[in-house]
Amino acid sequence: MKSLLTVAESELDQAQRLLLEIGDHSEAFEHSLMSGDVSADLVAQVRRVVLLLRSALDQTARAIVAAAGGTSSDLVFPIAPLGATPDDFAVQLRSWVPNGVRLDASAVAALNSAQPFGGSEWLLGLDLAGTVDGIDLSVKRVRTTLTETAREDGTTESRIAPSSESGVGRVLLLQPVAGGSENEFEAVHVVLNPSGIEVLSFLEEAAGGVRGVLSRLSA
Repeated sequence: MKSLLTVAESELDQAQRLLLEIGDHSEAFEHSLMSGDVSADLVAQVRRVVLLLRSALDQTARAIVAAAGGTSSDLVFPIAPLGATPDDFAVQLRSWVPNGVRLDASAVAALNSAQPFGGSEWLLGLDLAGTVDGIDLSVKRVRTTLTETAREDGTTESRIAPSSESGVGRVLLLQPVAGGSENEFEAVHVVLNPSGIEVLSFLEEAAGGVRGVLSRLSA
């Protein structure tokens, strides 16, 4: 189990390093934000992060089964469909585990912790993004207002108030609105479709989720 988990940890570390490189406004990311066209290089970088995270989960699943005495070389991490309950997933696990293998409670808890019914919607997104045509990125522009508030210490705090249609996460680029007031801007994001979530926010959440599963098994 330890060697498989070591591989999973290594793949997760690689994914997070690459994510940091993208988030530090890589050339591909900058080009996509500024031009409004998602570059092929950015798609390739995001795909690499997704595949590393998916592989880390699969290695984790194989480690769980191997620790219970089963053969695990072709297993992939089990994912409960949207709307499934913990009881539904328990049935799913019984067909997922090789014959004769009994998982201990901590392993089952680790698998459950990542499922959508526990609030981990990133897993479904990661599953979709890991398919052949799953990396669908686009540039989204959202009208925002920049306000400045004076602090008690005399400094000024700037805040961005996106419209209610936003919901895309952090603001990475602000551009003035043609004909708008001096406080009106467009926030520019690269989003993952069909969810429309800002791609770096999604990948960071997914990486944190994978880290959480590994931490449960290492505790």
